Amino acid sequence: MGDLVILSGRPTNGASADVDMPAPKRQCWECARRRLVCDYGTPSCKKCDKAGVTCPGYGDKKPLKWVGIGQVTSRPRRKKNQSSSCPEKKGVTTTPVTCETQSSNQGWEEEWWNPPTPSEKFLVDENVIAVRAVSYFNQQCLRDLMPVLEVVPDTPFLNPHPEDIIWVYSDTMRNILISLAIGHRIHSLMRNSTEYSVKDGWSRFYHFRGLAISHLSNEISVKGDQVTLSTFLEIWMMICLELRNCTSTWRYHADGINLLVKLRGGIRQLLDDQPIMKLIVLYYMIIIVIGNTTSPAWDQLDTSEEGFVDLLAEIYPQGFYPSLLCPTELFLNIFRINHLRAQAWNGVVLNGAAQSAAEELLGRIESFSPEEHAASQSCAYDEWVLIGRIYQAAVALYCISSLQSLLILPFSPELRIARIEKKATLFTLLKKALESRTVQICMLWPLIIAGAEARDGSADLRAIVCRGLDNHALYQGTMLPQLGKEILEQFWESGSMQWDECWSKPCVFVI
Repeated sequence: MGDLVILSGRPTNGASADVDMPAPKRQCWECARRRLVCDYGTPSCKKCDKAGVTCPGYGDKKPLKWVGIGQVTSRPRRKKNQSSSCPEKKGVTTTPVTCETQSSNQGWEEEWWNPPTPSEKFLVDENVIAVRAVSYFNQQCLRDLMPVLEVVPDTPFLNPHPEDIIWVYSDTMRNILISLAIGHRIHSLMRNSTEYSVKDGWSRFYHFRGLAISHLSNEISVKGDQVTLSTFLEIWMMICLELRNCTSTWRYHADGINLLVKLRGGIRQLLDDQPIMKLIVLYYMIIIVIGNTTSPAWDQLDTSEEGFVDLLAEIYPQGFYPSLLCPTELFLNIFRINHLRAQAWNGVVLNGAAQSAAEELLGRIESFSPEEHAASQSCAYDEWVLIGRIYQAAVALYCISSLQSLLILPFSPELRIARIEKKATLFTLLKKALESRTVQICMLWPLIIAGAEARDGSADLRAIVCRGLDNHALYQGTMLPQLGKEILEQFWESGSMQWDECWSKPCVFVI
């Protein structure tokens, strides 16, 4: 489906050369576009005839015309306050947009995420902008994750959004998709674009995000606790939007989802009623588990539903999430560590029993075999071994540091040595992983763990973390890694040493 842009068309007022018509009050649309003084000729002005173009006439609305897919025709002009370092383009340019287009491609910036200016006196249909956004999402956002297909070729999370059904999406969903695409574009531009373009992009982002929140709020207020599955999907997509752009409201949406799921009888009942929701539910469970690792022990997302871990073990292996290729066994141990942290903080478990449980968890983590896990995968054995070893070291460090912070595990010489060994292993392997375009995509959470462990590390170790987070933000088109970097730098400067001193508020490092 092509992009809808403003091009020349035939006059819409049915004017004829044989009819003596009064001169129109406005100049033709082509002269207005070219900033020429129109002679108001009928049926077409002489300026257009001389230029060899079809005069679009003098109607109240600009004529519209479909152009080929990926082809964008524009007459870009420099903004008044735009940097002089950006050369002004002249004439009409046609830019083909392909999967090979770099993130700095100006065709996207010029044509879809900048709606018409107020001086143009017309509006582009919201559906058209949504189609452009989905096209950008499919060709640019998903492209950034495509290297991971070498490791997980069958992941269901990288399927493109169909453009031909955007018309049946709700207003909420359309505005969420537009916001997601604009947010990605902004973060791709921030490295090499003007201050104006970034500020203008944020203005567009918050406009469409505000529309999405307004529509969603209206839906929920009308339906009450009888929300439809489409509303569930919209809230989950809203959480994704908020996380990618580091807005502070993601937790409110997450708490709201928890409440709605309980009203539907729990996660298991929701899946039994609607199996089609499996991937959406899995994504949300990943957010809960990973979010609880980087949240205070006293402010965890609720996982008290009976059978939560069993359901997690059942559906997690069915669809590896591209930015979190944590082996199933280790992922379940992350959940158990979170659960133990919450129990200890709430006084549900005694210190002796908690320490025994923590030592058992460390034993499980140590017994995990990256080689056996890699052998069970269909491809990319070496990459899976590297990923398995990194996550094994990261989960072990999270277990030791987070549980020592709550005095569940002692600060014994044995654990100190174990932490030093695991930290050295993690940083050595991370250096190798960050050189691989395929493996580095799933390194965000291990980088955050490494950053927390660098609290008593050298400047070189901290530089590895910062460089990895910077690259992650650049490739993924999100400021989430930058948020992690900011939190870690504050933690390093504070001189604090305990895990829970790093996370003063809930954070989720899953893209």
